[in-house]
Amino acid sequence: MNMRKFFIIAVVAWGLFMATGVGAYWWWQKQVNEPLVIDQQVLYELKSGAGTLRLLNDLIQKGYVAASPLALEIHLRTGLKGKALKAGHYWLTSEMTFDDVVEIMVQGKQATFSFSIIAGHTFSQIKQALAQADWVNFDLDNDAVLTELLGQWHTLMKTANVNLPVIDSAKMPPSKLLIQEGATQQQIILEGAFLAETYFYHVNDRASAILERAMHALASELNQQWSSYSSGDTELKTSYEALILASIIEKETGLAEERGLISGVFHNRLAKGMRLQTDPTVIYGLGDQFDGNLTRKHLRTPTLYNTYVIKGLPPTPIAMVGREAIHAAVLPQDTSAFYFVAKGDGSHQFSETLQQHNDAVYRYQINKESQD
Repeated sequence: MNMRKFFIIAVVAWGLFMATGVGAYWWWQKQVNEPLVIDQQVLYELKSGAGTLRLLNDLIQKGYVAASPLALEIHLRTGLKGKALKAGHYWLTSEMTFDDVVEIMVQGKQATFSFSIIAGHTFSQIKQALAQADWVNFDLDNDAVLTELLGQWHTLMKTANVNLPVIDSAKMPPSKLLIQEGATQQQIILEGAFLAETYFYHVNDRASAILERAMHALASELNQQWSSYSSGDTELKTSYEALILASIIEKETGLAEERGLISGVFHNRLAKGMRLQTDPTVIYGLGDQFDGNLTRKHLRTPTLYNTYVIKGLPPTPIAMVGREAIHAAVLPQDTSAFYFVAKGDGSHQFSETLQQHNDAVYRYQINKESQD
């Protein structure tokens, strides 16, 4: 064979080799970047101790992989070797490649869910909502868990120089969740202890863990806002009293522009030694006895929460609160009003004198009812 023929054969062979190599590389890259075969997002659980090879085999077995298993295994052993995956639950989507799946598991970007504590809801309502929340490990039916939450609440309040009240269970309606406190056989409610906010969690996170975060968020917010309150020698004596007032404000109005004014009315009444006479406290004190129709008899029924009967604030909050209600409680709007009545459209009419208030009650409630 002369040199010319040898050269031609060598060039052709090299060309074929390169073409085959480029083709193989292109095929391999195409396989590696092939998306998962998923119609809709899937919540996938990576068990503890699972590595990339076990993950690949499981995805293949479940039918989520359209790419060549051989190509992915080669890629895994060359490019993904030594990657440590974090156990947990992850969302898989049709846009993801195997590399994408590995990456979110290396970073531990688990699937997240949200739970919102609604301002104005009670602890009982929060418990019910958590019991129905997706993927929550509900543990609030365990007395030991509730006792632990109560202990944390006591500790947080003591740090703020507040001693939580104890409440005689015999005077409480049976619908309220009560927790025994030591040998005293007296009980206290975990009401208002959790900031109304949205909290994110992972699959099987404990309900109590969500509430722990909400409790710490509430304590932090309350302490921060309480530092701006200047009480002088009147009204609110502790941050816990501010929380109680905030819960009443939360139940009285959903209008942001009214919170400060309603707070101002309550501050005025407290300063004058007047009873607060606020319906939401009466309803809270009635518990299951309240059927949706507040009567004069209810207003005269003595409970620990009936502010038509008791002087000052009730012993505990009556609902969960948001930041805005706390702000209103510690920074009331300056007003000469001592009364307010619902107009029926979500807003209130504010009055300085009892006569003005009685006129407003007749206009917006009595006369309206007679017209209806």
